[in-house]
Amino acid sequence: ELPEVQTITTDLNKYLKNTIIKEIDIEYGYETQPNNDFFTQKVINQKIVGVSRIAKNIKIELGNDFHILVHLAMTGQLLIRRQNQPKDRFQKVAVTFQKPDNPTQKNNGYELRFCDMRMFGKMVLLQKKDLSKFIGK
Repeated sequence: ELPEVQTITTDLNKYLKNTIIKEIDIEYGYETQPNNDFFTQKVINQKIVGVSRIAKNIKIELGNDFHILVHLAMTGQLLIRRQNQPKDRFQKVAVTFQKPDNPTQKNNGYELRFCDMRMFGKMVLLQKKDLSKFIGK
């Protein structure tokens, strides 16, 4: 639902804005778009400029002109967890990030986890120029 997406977006923006992505862990069998290797290569060491929404897509803007779009579909979740916590059920992607004011510590051991029980949700990496084509504007 749109109100839920807005709430998640607002909360994530407060937590992730100006952090740097340090690691990505993509579960075997899950495919980000366009593919896992490209996704990982383009997001590692990138600053998160901000988190906003386009319709029901959560948009994570990176400092290199790329954006991560997350669509939760019916069963997807984005969760902030401590790294040392066991993997969440149905976890597909874990993103470890670092606050710029603490370069030696990965945000006190927290990560963003994308979980989806039915695999209807998706994580897509797009350049800014391709955003409107993807969401049908």
